Amino acid sequence: MMKDLGEFVLEKKYIVAAHRGASGVAPENTYPAFIEAIASGADMIEIDIQFSKDGKIVVYHDAAIVHTQDKISDLNFEEIKRYDIGSWFDKKFSNERIILLSDVIDFIRDKVYLSIEVKPEFSENTVPNLLRLLDILDKYNFKNNSIITSFDINNLIFLKSKDSEIYTAAIHLDNAVYLPSHYKTTACSNAFICSIDELDEKKIINAQKNDIVIGVYGVDDEATLAKALQHDVKVIGTDFPRKIVKYISNLVK
Repeated sequence: MMKDLGEFVLEKKYIVAAHRGASGVAPENTYPAFIEAIASGADMIEIDIQFSKDGKIVVYHDAAIVHTQDKISDLNFEEIKRYDIGSWFDKKFSNERIILLSDVIDFIRDKVYLSIEVKPEFSENTVPNLLRLLDILDKYNFKNNSIITSFDINNLIFLKSKDSEIYTAAIHLDNAVYLPSHYKTTACSNAFICSIDELDEKKIINAQKNDIVIGVYGVDDEATLAKALQHDVKVIGTDFPRKIVKYISNLVK
């Protein structure tokens, strides 16, 4: 059985999060990307979720399906799962399909932690789906092994109001002026996420003073990893987890 995510974060010096799975070597948010992420030694897999017309929570980044104008929110899941979402990356992935959040949990259970990014903006229409998200995490006993993230802090505020024990992280909008403490105060978020390009000393100092875990994404080479480690970033998001895990293991020997 895996430790509670909060406990794991305290114990581990660095946590490697595979961004949409190992999305640098396989189509994002698909089984091949998750398989490679687990095999690479990543600690966590980051995924994106959208809500289908019939209220299913599907694992996909964009509002519309790749190379189409067909929006996830306008389609039932039976329609959604007919789309090929792998061949754009490579023909060998042509049979990959959009999957459900519950499928991902079943697949990664007892292997890696999960970061779930809620993509849709908060509205009255998303409320039933956000409640369904909490229900799924409870039903599959995965709440303590997951963290929910979003660019829209209203999603996090709502989720925390319904379950104060869930782990959440606010994702910093590029060029926004807010510091990590702002998100902790307004959304009760446990962590702060920004791009490696947006990471600076001001954010780091503010996070440390306010006991906020910092994560970054876009760490895909030695130079960006060096910047993250120099600033004592805890969670390192990457499209190439195998490479980053190797770099870190060589540094800490």
